[in-house]
Amino acid sequence: MSHEATTWAYEKIVAHGLKPGYQATLLRLCNHAWYGAKCWPSIESIAHHTNQNEKTVRRHLDDMVETGILRRKRRGGTGAGRQTNVYELVGLTDILPDRANGHFGKANGHQVSVSTPNNTKRKTEKRNLKRNTIYDNPNVENLDMEAWAAWVAYRRSARLRAYTTNGIAKKLAEVPIARQMECVQFSVDRAYNGLCPDRFTQKDKGDELVARIKSSREEFLNG
Repeated sequence: MSHEATTWAYEKIVAHGLKPGYQATLLRLCNHAWYGAKCWPSIESIAHHTNQNEKTVRRHLDDMVETGILRRKRRGGTGAGRQTNVYELVGLTDILPDRANGHFGKANGHQVSVSTPNNTKRKTEKRNLKRNTIYDNPNVENLDMEAWAAWVAYRRSARLRAYTTNGIAKKLAEVPIARQMECVQFSVDRAYNGLCPDRFTQKDKGDELVARIKSSREEFLNG
């Protein structure tokens, strides 16, 4: 959670007179806001980390959307492929620092660091440019760019080493596009350093196999 997100949250708490339960829910959202002013934790995750039940968390979120503290974008999917809602912390982007003078700021919705060019740092800047290109524009087919941007933002916030190839982006693209954000969130919620795409592709293959077995059985019984 950034200093700006904490400041924003406490301003909202004071301005709206939020009760302790609402405060815990709001601060948990701030803790997940890796991607600019947006986050997408599950109801289950918020409830677990704030020691509240899921019904209470839903009521808190509904009320804060209604009062304008949050904006909510509902996403599709059903069953295991259902995606969590995206919540925007309204007004947080207005107080995030800009990119001037090498400070951290916003670019395409996530945090980046801008270095000041000079002759002694040309090699470093060239290497960083290559890494940023891979991060921001991996040029991989069937890749959910929102999911990839969320993963990149998380790694930058955690100060993990930048990728030098498109290998991880290609691995994520092997996951069905409807589940790529779920794959990213799985690793972010557990503070993993790497993604776990095999966990999701294997499950889909298993579901496909079960479906084929059921279909064959029905054909045999009806034949």
